[in-house]
Amino acid sequence: MTPTQRSHRAELIEQFETRQGVVTALRHQAVDTLILAQIAQSYCVSQHQQGKSLDKIPLLRNLPAFWNSAGRAMKNYLDTLPKDADRMDITDLLKGEDGKV
Repeated sequence: MTPTQRSHRAELIEQFETRQGVVTALRHQAVDTLILAQIAQSYCVSQHQQGKSLDKIPLLRNLPAFWNSAGRAMKNYLDTLPKDADRMDITDLLKGEDGKV
């Protein structure tokens, strides 16, 4: 491992020592995987709008995996929240303590 990787690993270990640290990491994972799924879908749509046939867009075959990962990440995060969370809007669930997604 490089010094940067070792430092990052140590930061993660420290973060995961608390429940709130794990919840924060799960929230970030949910946001990141949702953004990646949106980017992948946007790319596929853009390629199709530029005239590429769907069978010529390789990423399209993997798009369900992106959305499945995003769904699992959101569910994992949701499972850490209080039970009344199922009455909340999904954008409320992804907000941090500062009110930003």
